[in-house]
Amino acid sequence: MLIVLMPERLPAAGQDAAPLPWWQLDGDGMVAACGCDTLVLLGQKYPGMPLRLLAPAGSVALLRVDLPSRRPAAIRAALPYALEEQLSQELDEVHLVAGPRREDGRLLAAVVDRQLLQGWLELVTRAGMRATALVPVALLFERWREPQQLVLLPANWPQAEGALLALVPGQEAQLVESSLLGLWLPRTLAQLGEPAPDVVALGCDLSAAGLPAGVSLQQQTAVDMQHWLQPMRNKVPLNLLTGDFAVREQSASWQRLRPLAWVAVLLLALGWLQLAAETWLLERQRMQTADAIDALFDTTLPGSTRVMPVEQFRQLLGASASNSQSKPGMGNLLYDVLDTLRQQPRVTLKQLRASGSELEMELELGSYAELEALREALAGRGTLQEQLQGADSAGESVSARLRVSRRGT
Repeated sequence: MLIVLMPERLPAAGQDAAPLPWWQLDGDGMVAACGCDTLVLLGQKYPGMPLRLLAPAGSVALLRVDLPSRRPAAIRAALPYALEEQLSQELDEVHLVAGPRREDGRLLAAVVDRQLLQGWLELVTRAGMRATALVPVALLFERWREPQQLVLLPANWPQAEGALLALVPGQEAQLVESSLLGLWLPRTLAQLGEPAPDVVALGCDLSAAGLPAGVSLQQQTAVDMQHWLQPMRNKVPLNLLTGDFAVREQSASWQRLRPLAWVAVLLLALGWLQLAAETWLLERQRMQTADAIDALFDTTLPGSTRVMPVEQFRQLLGASASNSQSKPGMGNLLYDVLDTLRQQPRVTLKQLRASGSELEMELELGSYAELEALREALAGRGTLQEQLQGADSAGESVSARLRVSRRGT
């Protein structure tokens, strides 16, 4: 993760951006590298690395307000009215952010100039980077706050060299110039009243501060500043990028699912292309089939007007089928004739020919009497008519030729 401390003043128009202090944190939250470069150089040196910004202490006012409501929406609506009397700027010129609730029940509120905040984000955007959080630098030292102690420690970050960071009970962290410490410290202790809190000096000398009588002074070793950026690694204590300046941070789970999402998008695209190709082929086949039907209609029924070829073909085939069913076919005629021959004794069928709707038979019978009996049997079926084509006698048998057809044909 890359941490960058933003400038207290924006560069003038046409002026190059000044180098900014930066720190790179490793996986354990320790400082792996640090330096002072422009945002453009950092974007080239650490492309794609998560970026979080620090707001200098002199550019952000940290206040405490009494807001009993605990609903976020109600807090956002009431915060401007609660801070209106404490601000020197108009409400539309500042950006207000509600922080966590303090031990005394009051709510932490951060105030920053909107134009300054917008200018910081524009510097980051022009460098091709994307910040996910902007944290007041004074909030990173909350771990050294004690309820009944006034803690002073060196502000060992750039832009604040020579100043002390004061953690006062019931108040937010504030910067104090070392040269003014002799005036600030007695006045602050007097405001806090009795019992006076213990004064703890972490790595700084307060011998010339002029402590009032009866105030306990604890001199402790300097704070290991290697750890002061660790709160930036996890959930930050307060993020100024809210409301109009909010940045949606992509979750780690989405980062892990991004390759699968691209695969799903690719599969959907391939499926859509396949569906489009199949649709085009089916449409082409439909058009070819329609053209073939039209051509067949024009060839089969040259004198007909083509309106709906498929329906016209269906009607024509239906009419043909009904006509064919109304007239008995050759199969029925052949069955009736053979059934009649089977019932006659001593009748042999020598030859059978079919032409159109007629049957011609060459028969061998025992006598002319049997021939006449056969003719009577055929005529007796009612639906058949027979015609003798000729008959010859050869010894004890008679050869005859008969033509049989349906009545009315």
